[in-house]
Amino acid sequence: MRLKSSLFVSLSLIALAACTSADGSLSSASLDAPSTLDMRIRVIEELKVAKRNADIPALLALYHPEIVLEQPSMGFRSEGLAELKPGLESFARHFPDYNRELLGFAETDNTIVSWGPTTVTLTGPFGDATPNGEISSLMTFVVFEFEEEQIIYEGHFWDLASLARQSGVSAETIFEAAQPGSES
Repeated sequence: MRLKSSLFVSLSLIALAACTSADGSLSSASLDAPSTLDMRIRVIEELKVAKRNADIPALLALYHPEIVLEQPSMGFRSEGLAELKPGLESFARHFPDYNRELLGFAETDNTIVSWGPTTVTLTGPFGDATPNGEISSLMTFVVFEFEEEQIIYEGHFWDLASLARQSGVSAETIFEAAQPGSES
């Protein structure tokens, strides 16, 4: 339990740092530009629904043509829509019941950092390993950067070891399956 608390505190500090202005003040989520913030939260909610429904065309429409999407714990990074599409298709295959709850967020300029629990059931197989079919619950932090009304950067931060433990597949096996050119 202490590890989860430490991870939460560490990621909260990252979120806070990302949303601190150059003068050291925090951005006001509702006073600066409510219409811009509302639009961005709407895009994030649409993204969540499109991921849950594995609606690849709807997902691609929410991203800027120069999107950079990364998930560091899995070593995944894509740049541009053409490179992103196969990653989204793989995501839909491996996490068919993706559901993310937005518990909170901080914002500044063109960036929103959001956090909340994500539930997924990892599906496979991954080489010789088959997930146990159990629902995994992960605390997730996501950093979004926007250009106009589209997401130009999306970074997912969650604990791969926790997903591995809950799904019954080693972290190394999941990591290898996430690499470009993997057959999983």
